[in-house]
Amino acid sequence: MLMTATFLKHFDSIAEPRIERCKKHNLLEIILLAISAVMSGSEGWEDIENFGHLKLDWLLQHRPFKAGIPRHDTIARVICRLKADEKEIAKLIVKQKADYILALKGHHSGLQGELEAWWHKCQREGFTADNFDEHTTIDSGHGRIETRRCQQVLVNKSWLNNKYQWVGLKSHY
Repeated sequence: MLMTATFLKHFDSIAEPRIERCKKHNLLEIILLAISAVMSGSEGWEDIENFGHLKLDWLLQHRPFKAGIPRHDTIARVICRLKADEKEIAKLIVKQKADYILALKGHHSGLQGELEAWWHKCQREGFTADNFDEHTTIDSGHGRIETRRCQQVLVNKSWLNNKYQWVGLKSHY
């Protein structure tokens, strides 16, 4: 992965969520570690920490990591406390001519409610090949079998209130 100073600069405006005495690891380093690890396939906090140890030489090319790689519980605590404005992040991503997928969480309860209503409407009226798709994978590893199911329903954007219209929001409608 090619990492540029311009890429890292996009994260300078993220507010530090920790108090002064709890800043052993640099915030930008934690963000760089987390993004790089997830983009490389890490799936959890421990995976992110392990990625950091395995790729420390590469990470040191971009940031000093004077305190070393943070433990997975530290990474989780810091990332979970970030209050990034997802709409602003989406604007930056689209400006760079890239695509994005962001998780819809409880703090977007209005949007979540509208999308759940749309889902139930489509379910009542019957899903079709034009508005619904599903993909399932079955994997084994870590001593267990995992089934992952992704269901996609195309959303009529006119159904959504204007305040929920994000930059780059796309649909076939």
